[in-house]
Amino acid sequence: MLSRRPTPALSAAVSAKVEVRAPEVVRPSTLQPLTQVRTLLRLMQLNVAARQMVRDEGQAAAPEARHLAVRLGELIVALPPADQVPILTELSRADWADPVLIAALCRLPVDVSAGLILHTPVLGAEALNALITEGIEDKVILVARRRMLMPEVIDTLIGLNAAAVGLALLNNRDADLSEHHLDRLCHAARDRIALRAALVRHPALPRRLAAVLLGFTGPRLRDELNARFAELYAIDFHAPPPMDKGQTLHRLQQGDFGGFCAGLARATGFDIAVIRRALDDASAVPLTLMLVLAGIDRAAYPAVLTRLQAVNEGKPHSMTAHAPFVRSIFDLSRNEARARLTAILAVPA
Repeated sequence: MLSRRPTPALSAAVSAKVEVRAPEVVRPSTLQPLTQVRTLLRLMQLNVAARQMVRDEGQAAAPEARHLAVRLGELIVALPPADQVPILTELSRADWADPVLIAALCRLPVDVSAGLILHTPVLGAEALNALITEGIEDKVILVARRRMLMPEVIDTLIGLNAAAVGLALLNNRDADLSEHHLDRLCHAARDRIALRAALVRHPALPRRLAAVLLGFTGPRLRDELNARFAELYAIDFHAPPPMDKGQTLHRLQQGDFGGFCAGLARATGFDIAVIRRALDDASAVPLTLMLVLAGIDRAAYPAVLTRLQAVNEGKPHSMTAHAPFVRSIFDLSRNEARARLTAILAVPA
């Protein structure tokens, strides 16, 4: 479960995490705390620049840098929140900042650390995953909104199975969600309704997962999927069987081949296996006889045939020359249609 409880003061945490004590060269100062912080910030920035120059020359980095980080962390933690915010905002854009210090400062209450969590460029996957596992919802959502998330961090976020976090990920267009990640989110969306619309509209959604979503989303989202993916039909449609011909036709329009077959079975009294065999016939005659039995008139036939072919691998086939004969079948009574269909499919009467 994610928590919204604020974190405690971090003075001890900063020192413990860095695992060194403040050096003797950093002596108590008569300067105001905020002035001390800004002074140490500039000193740390200069220190980093010097270390980079030293490293370029193959020499060891100066050990004072970590001591400065410890002292700076202690001073920032001791500041009132109103003074912490501008300092953390400045650090959130600092690519030179000490990662251990930043990770510790991210444990400050979210009302002051939000910008740091969202923007800091120095935290790696391990630090972000550690922040996620603390389970504070507002902070986890901020992590999910970060740019350029590492795949392992995305996996950790999805693993929380929290709708708000998944939604933040799906709405983060800077997050590089793989098909594997979308697959996991699609699975979660079966129980997390809040994820469905964002999944349907995600630009990286593949056709395979669109077909999965088609099986359990509502009519409005199914319309969006069908508008986005031509000739889409559901892999596994989760909905009650159609109750009448209107629902049966609507399910076919939504790409639910199984639901269409179930609706015809209900209306005609034939087993679904017989229905599927009829719809797989090379000719459109069995389909037409099925429509007569289901009470679906000839006006709906062209649209039914086109949509059925789209979701049923091009079957049944229909030649233009045979169109007048096929249309004439709609003049049969239901009893005549049943007798002919029974003979064609060799179904026991």
